[in-house]
Amino acid sequence: MNKMIITVFDSESEAAKGLEALKGLNNNGDISIYAEAVLTRNEAGEIALKQGSDQGPIGTAVGALSGALIGMIAGPAGMMAGTIAGMYGGMFYDLDNSVVDTNYIDDISKSLEEGKTAIIIDAEEEWTAPLDAKMQEVGATVYRKNKSDIINDQYQREAEELQAELNELENEMKEANEDMKASIQKQIDKNKAKSEALNTKIKAKIDHNKAVRKVKIEKLKSQISETHEGNKQKLDKRMDKLKANHKDSKKRLEKAVKKLKASLV
Repeated sequence: MNKMIITVFDSESEAAKGLEALKGLNNNGDISIYAEAVLTRNEAGEIALKQGSDQGPIGTAVGALSGALIGMIAGPAGMMAGTIAGMYGGMFYDLDNSVVDTNYIDDISKSLEEGKTAIIIDAEEEWTAPLDAKMQEVGATVYRKNKSDIINDQYQREAEELQAELNELENEMKEANEDMKASIQKQIDKNKAKSEALNTKIKAKIDHNKAVRKVKIEKLKSQISETHEGNKQKLDKRMDKLKANHKDSKKRLEKAVKKLKASLV
C-alpha cells in the first residue's frame, strides 16, 4: 500500500536516528521509500525544510505536504515559506492534486511543537509492525495516510457530469424557439470550454502518473538488486502490485478522456 508516513521526534538528533532506522527498513525490504523530507521547528516556533530529496515527479506529494505543514504552522505569513519548501528540489505540487486531507495535516501540525522534527516519506508498506517497532525504539509518533486515486475518480465524475449536461442542452436546443437558441448555444460553448480544460488536466495527470511509475519502478529495481535473496520475492510482489495499480489508474483516466472527446465533437 502506497502511503504518506510522517514520524515526529523530540529533537533533530532523535530524528537522525529515526531516519537511519527508516533507511534500514528500506534496505530490509519492510518498506520501499520513494521520497523523503525532514522538517524542523526551532524553539522560537520557526519551521523549515532541513532536508529534502529531489525525486522529480515522485516527490510532488512529499513537497505538497511539506509546504502545507509549513503554511499551517506558520500561518498566513508562512505560506510563502511553505510554497518555497514545497518547490525545493522540484517537489512542489498543487494541493488540489495532493493525496492528503486537511484533518491529517492539522493533526501533524499540532504534534510538531517547538524543538521537534518530522520526517515525511512517500513509501510502500504492507505491514505496520516493523516500522512501528523501530519508531517506538527512538520515541517517535507515527502518522499514516493511504494515498488514494480519489483525484482519478473525481475526474471521471466530472467528465460524466459535463457529458450529461451537454446532452441536456442539446435536447433543449432541438425544442427551443429562435429567441432561446442563442442563450442555449452560449451554455453549450461554456460546457465545451470546461470539457476542453478538464481534458487538458487529465492528459497532464496521465503524463505525470507515467513519470511517477517510471521512477518508482527504477527505485524498486534498485532495492531488489541490493537486498538479500530472502526479500526478493516480497519485493517482486510489491513491483507487480505497483504495475497493476498504475494500469488501473490509467484505464480510469483514459475512460474520462473518452467521455470528454464525445462532448467536444
